Amino acid sequence: MKRFFTLAVVLLAVICSASAQSFDRPKNEIMVSMGIATHPEIGLDFADVFLGGLVSDSDVESDGAFAITYLRNMNKTLAWGVTGSYEHLNQKLDNETFYENFLAVMPTVRAYWFRTKYFGMYSRLAAGLALNMYDTYAGKGTSSTKENKCDAYMAFHAAPVSVELGTSKFSGFMEIGYGYQGIVNLGVKVGF
Repeated sequence: MKRFFTLAVVLLAVICSASAQSFDRPKNEIMVSMGIATHPEIGLDFADVFLGGLVSDSDVESDGAFAITYLRNMNKTLAWGVTGSYEHLNQKLDNETFYENFLAVMPTVRAYWFRTKYFGMYSRLAAGLALNMYDTYAGKGTSSTKENKCDAYMAFHAAPVSVELGTSKFSGFMEIGYGYQGIVNLGVKVGF
């Protein structure tokens, strides 16, 4: 039994060192994506429900969230980096109009839990800071007023189920999650 255990440990060490040396993934990756149904947009929808219909779905318009992510692969499974995302929202409430710009910067980590040569599944988590820069226009015509503000919030994005198709140098991906990049996030990834 002792001999079997020693042989298993040595075999495991040889396999692990061989797989560590056969790292065929690029060390750096850039991901560019577009997401829909983001946390700020959904927050306005929930506000509509709780405020009794003061804001309707037709009064909130979003261009979607545009994001760029840089990742550094630490090994075959784990990568870390930074994500920047931007979203523009228009909201009309009675005689006020809000033009909101959300800019988020978040450190991010990604972990693969299944991968073949052309297909992979992973989870990604990011948390950081979001700035909400917005203009408020109240009134109509010559009696309208304008107010500029900037607020800071905690930004986050969690994508527990993500799929990528393609090679290690170029692939497309889809992330299902919640946060500042949207419930559905589609994009392309380039490795170098």
